[in-house]
Amino acid sequence: MPWARAYTLNIDDFEEAASVRAKLPRQVQAFSALRTKRATPPGDYLSFIHLNGMLEDVPEVTFSEPQYGQRLTGLEPLYQELVLDLTAAPVVFVGTRLNGSSLNRVGG
Repeated sequence: MPWARAYTLNIDDFEEAASVRAKLPRQVQAFSALRTKRATPPGDYLSFIHLNGMLEDVPEVTFSEPQYGQRLTGLEPLYQELVLDLTAAPVVFVGTRLNGSSLNRVGG
């Protein structure tokens, strides 16, 4: 079963490195939740969503509790998309402990 979407809290270019290093079954389209309201890639691409921003977003990325708090006061469409994915599809979490303030709200 192919992934619907991939989410990361990391500020890196892992998806680009993986695409260069390995032959992936689908092309990957990366999105920054700081700059994008909808993560709809063309065709059969895999959406790779950076919830806290991407390298090109530095220094505006989300790292601290005050920054999470500031983001929670606004509308976060890609966090809402994550919530829908968590409730409607199988989910695999790899490598990241989900303890950010906004993710605690997601989990109830």
